[in-house]
Amino acid sequence: MLRRFPDAVRKYEDVLNITPDDPQPVARQAAIFQAMGDLPRASALLTPLYSRADDGGTMSTQVYQAILERRTAAIIPRLKEMLSKPDSAPGNSEENLRFWLGWAQDIAGDHAGARESWTQAKNELESQLKEQPESYPLIGDLALTEMKLGENASAMTLADRGLAVNPIEKDAGTGPWSLEVFARVTAATGDHDRSIAALKKLLSIPYEGPLPSHIPLTPALLKLDPMFDPLRNDPRFKALTESSAGLSLTEKNYTAAFFAAIADRSGHTATTMIPTETSMNRCRATIQTGLVRGIKTIIANVTLAYR
Repeated sequence: MLRRFPDAVRKYEDVLNITPDDPQPVARQAAIFQAMGDLPRASALLTPLYSRADDGGTMSTQVYQAILERRTAAIIPRLKEMLSKPDSAPGNSEENLRFWLGWAQDIAGDHAGARESWTQAKNELESQLKEQPESYPLIGDLALTEMKLGENASAMTLADRGLAVNPIEKDAGTGPWSLEVFARVTAATGDHDRSIAALKKLLSIPYEGPLPSHIPLTPALLKLDPMFDPLRNDPRFKALTESSAGLSLTEKNYTAAFFAAIADRSGHTATTMIPTETSMNRCRATIQTGLVRGIKTIIANVTLAYR
């Protein structure tokens, strides 16, 4: 398996030994268990966070857990409370919380409430996108919001725009972010051929995903995530849910692509797809610099991106 989640969990344990009160490593561990399809273990990790006044920016992971379990009634009041007191939710953007609230409401059967939440999220995202027209995360968030509102043409236009702004060829780590958005939108809008083709590609590559903790899609998540319900009866989709993640390239290729992407971010141009000792040392220096600046999550992104 290229997604070596057990190794990532152990790395988070090391982080928690240093900063035991930091909710971020806990939420990222939970997201890994979600990706492995182990919802009970994810729930056990997240439950202590429910009572925290400051969730540390982990609310989306908590909501996603409820959505994967398809039991969202209990999380909805918490989301509404956070939205009524924006200062109480550092690390959570308002439009992001509104999107998750809408999804939770929809799962709970409150379709009118969901539409209201998504409409508010849409208005906020459109305003931000005018100021940052090349922001692929904003484009992706708005595409998913339009999809949830049933605005299929707009959702597809935005999904295609995301692919153009953020192609895989541009960044081996974040490029597939937009492809996952595309896969989700095409699943909902009925373009199952292109959705399944995109999903097959995503399962074969390491990347940072658009949903909680940027975990990439896995066969387990395909089974659990309600956004893929329109594909349930397609035998090609069923085959993907029963597959192992890593279908077309060797682990060496993935590792090389990841190190090349990191080297590029650190100002070095990768001249080969084979990770030389020099390129690896450059990557290590980049990661160490990030840690010195206090960006503890880089460890996790490195671990998850090349797995």
